[in-house]
Order: sequence, then C-alpha cells, then structure tokens
Amino acid sequence: MSSHRLSDHDTASGGQQPPRPRHSGPSRGTGPDESAPGLEPGEVLLAEFRPDQRRYWRDHGILAAFGTAGAWLVLRFFEVPHAEIGAVGAAAAVAVRASYLAPETLALVWRLTDRRLLLPDGRAFGLAEIDTVRPLLGDLQVITRLGDKHVIRHLADAERVIALIQQARARRLRRKH
Repeated sequence: MSSHRLSDHDTASGGQQPPRPRHSGPSRGTGPDESAPGLEPGEVLLAEFRPDQRRYWRDHGILAAFGTAGAWLVLRFFEVPHAEIGAVGAAAAVAVRASYLAPETLALVWRLTDRRLLLPDGRAFGLAEIDTVRPLLGDLQVITRLGDKHVIRHLADAERVIALIQQARARRLRRKH
C-alpha cells in the first residue's frame, strides 16, 4: 500500500516525516494551520485528505481488468467473432477516461478542522453532523445525520483517515457538552 503525505496540518504527528509525494492520503505534520482557505475565524485545520496517485491508477487498472473480462464474456456469450477486440476496447476506454479525469480527481482536497469537514466543492458540514464514517471498497464514506453521503476516493490509507475524522468528531462533541 502506498504511503500517505505528511504536511504541517496534523497535530498528532511525531517522529521523522517521509518524503512528500505530490498526491496522496492524509496530510500530517507538526501543528495546526489557521491560514488554510475557507476557514472561519479561530478554526484550526487538522488535516487535509488528497487522492493518492498510485491508488488512483491501481483502482483504474482493476476497473480495466474487470471491464476487459466482462466485455470478453458478454461478447463470447453472444458468439461475437473477435471478442478479444472488444475486450481491448474496454480496457482502452477505461485508460482514456482515467487519463482525462486524473488532473481533476488528483487535485481534490478534503479538509478536516476542529469544527467541520470541508468538501472539495466548497461545501462543509459540522463534525457533530457526522453520523457514520466507514470504509467503502477501499475508499471512505461519510454519512451525515441528514442522510447525505460523501465518498472520499483513492486514499492511500482510508483507515487512518477514518480514525482522524472520528477523533476530531469525538473531541468536538466533548467540547459541546
């Protein structure tokens, strides 16, 4: 599994920091950041979550493999001659799609603060609004109390991100009571 990016935003880090790849999982570092975009006065950025580039390409490789096998099976079932050409076409379609979407997908940034989870599109919801945080096919699903579902995809370490969100949520709920 690929390593996750460490930066200056997580208060729970310690020890040596590994090299910083361009895109990856949760940002971690030496202390909170109060200057990140979209923060309210006094709000502290705890971590940033970015898609991991290796995980992105691995996920698409798996999708291409299943697409290739599925296309081949369907074409063989219908006795289409040269079914392997359709299977190669399925893999090529996934590769083109992945290449086209990579710059946009790998640029997404989710931010976790001491109060909220900020989505890449600028929306946000309070940590107290989070009902469930769970793994979903290697990714991460966040469900709010209103039933809104959000998926953070292509993380290098989804379990670590789940733990960070749950810890921040627990701290926020303790402060409110």
